Amino acid sequence: MLFQFGAYGGSNVFQYLYDWGLIDALLRLLLIFVLIFAVLQRVPLFQTADKTKPDRRINGVLALIIAAMAVIPHILGLYPETSDPVYLINAFLPHTAVILVAILCVILLLGLAGGTIPNLLLWAVALFAVGLLVFIILMAVIPGYFPTFDFLRDPAIQALLIILTVLGLVGYFVLREPSGPDEGLANWLKVWVGSPPIR
Repeated sequence: MLFQFGAYGGSNVFQYLYDWGLIDALLRLLLIFVLIFAVLQRVPLFQTADKTKPDRRINGVLALIIAAMAVIPHILGLYPETSDPVYLINAFLPHTAVILVAILCVILLLGLAGGTIPNLLLWAVALFAVGLLVFIILMAVIPGYFPTFDFLRDPAIQALLIILTVLGLVGYFVLREPSGPDEGLANWLKVWVGSPPIR
């Protein structure tokens, strides 16, 4: 195995990193910090003196404090096991990572095939992905409330569904006929829903 020989008397380096809390504490702290920092950078809550861009120092310190407030009580064992944020992240992160990889594969394959993605379809895929992500998080947070789809937890079924979805979307975008200006889903929605309001 990688890093198995010659370090710490022949023991595995990753086992020592795990024993020191790298996986459980440091990576979770870094994940929460990055997510909160990214949100604070996008939301103009704290800005620089000239009011043109977000203040990175304030956002960084605030994100670090919030991440530490979430992870340090887990390290000290102060959370009950049902409401520990690190355990909740460990519960929903593998499924979320699979979904994100599938979405990125679809986008990458469409770009390689030369397909153009309509703006409306991007919004539909984004809303579906966010809804699925919220559903997975709620299933991890409140496990007894939602119906259990145990067959979807099987990695073979997940891989089959992802492969079929990716192949179907790529095939649709590559093999479909090019639509004119008065055809397609955007025009159909314009006819039935109406044009968006002019601002």
